[in-house]
Amino acid sequence: AKKLDLDFSKAEKAKIICGFDSRIGKGVIKKILEPELKKLATKITESINFYQREHSDQKKVEKIILTGGVSRMKKIAEELNKLLDVKIENGNPYTNLPLLNKMQKIPQNKISSYPTALGLALRIK
Repeated sequence: AKKLDLDFSKAEKAKIICGFDSRIGKGVIKKILEPELKKLATKITESINFYQREHSDQKKVEKIILTGGVSRMKKIAEELNKLLDVKIENGNPYTNLPLLNKMQKIPQNKISSYPTALGLALRIK
């Protein structure tokens, strides 16, 4: 927000809309986000290495599924795939739910923002 001279709300929208797409906004948002993504990738690598060291008898980490609001950022999975030795993909929290047909009314770019609300709704039967 500071680097773009935007309030927090507008900076969040810009982050989601532009993300890591260098064709949008001349790649300004991507350039701002890249150092943070590299830090995140380093932390993910450290966590995977720790897990595999402590649980060497377990299956190797083969994939990371991104969820939540930040997973809506354009090209974040692709950029993380470039930085990590593990497959990254965006998750769909509704994949295994019988309500999936009704959930398809939620736009795909917003679907990752609702799992908590859905989980709470499912608890009320």
